[in-house]
Amino acid sequence: MIWISIFIVIASGPPTPEPVPEVLIAPSRHTLDLPFRWQLQFDELDQVAGNAAPYWIRAGLVIRRVNQKWEQVDFVKIGPKMPAKEREELKTIVKKHADAYRLAEQAAVRTRCEWEHPPLTVQSLADPLGLPFEELQAAREMANLLRLRARLALLEGDFDAAARDLRIGLTLARHLRAEQRLVLADLVSVAIATVMLGVVQEWAAMPDSPNLYWALTALPAPFIDVRPTIRHELNTIYRSFPLLRELKSRTLSEAEVRSAWRQLFFSITPDAEKD
Repeated sequence: MIWISIFIVIASGPPTPEPVPEVLIAPSRHTLDLPFRWQLQFDELDQVAGNAAPYWIRAGLVIRRVNQKWEQVDFVKIGPKMPAKEREELKTIVKKHADAYRLAEQAAVRTRCEWEHPPLTVQSLADPLGLPFEELQAAREMANLLRLRARLALLEGDFDAAARDLRIGLTLARHLRAEQRLVLADLVSVAIATVMLGVVQEWAAMPDSPNLYWALTALPAPFIDVRPTIRHELNTIYRSFPLLRELKSRTLSEAEVRSAWRQLFFSITPDAEKD
């Protein structure tokens, strides 16, 4: 039976790979612009000393005040054939979020982003405020706003405005996971970066689009490095119960084992009665 299985595997050959999606790139227009005019990240000379996190948080509060229903916005329909009335409706959404855009621009040029969240532990997971769900949701909505304004700018041929919003969005993706060391934050960062680069792909497919080769190659690689975050989360159990780490170097006494077990039990079930 084993030989029959091996024969079937060899005869069937390797699995058929999934087709690579086609990326359309329009011929770039002849221009005398410098190669790095269309940067997708802020120049060091444009940055301002300070912490970006408070600005992103304030932008999220402003977005919540407007309470935009994003399920009502059809991003697929945004294009040259969109009726003028619907395009004006989208511009109205942009105008209502002017304060959020302004705060996002101020955040994106800051030299650092420190969210000051405590390290992830089993104990913090039991706290409703232990994970930054609201901040992550606000970042997703900010990404929608930047995506919307950038695409409208492309429709009007305003490449400078589109590049500005893409810079802000890609900076948001990197700021969101800075210092947080949460896989959840990294996943949202990757999602936001994917949304922004999707707009770049649309831009490259437009007639008379500038050459974006140098702008793309100048981006960090990997753009979002999840390896440090994964290492950090793998150590969560040892941050939560430092005594467990000592198992690697010595044998714990019975009393220490009982104490560690009690800490673990009451961290998972904080409502349990302690005798």
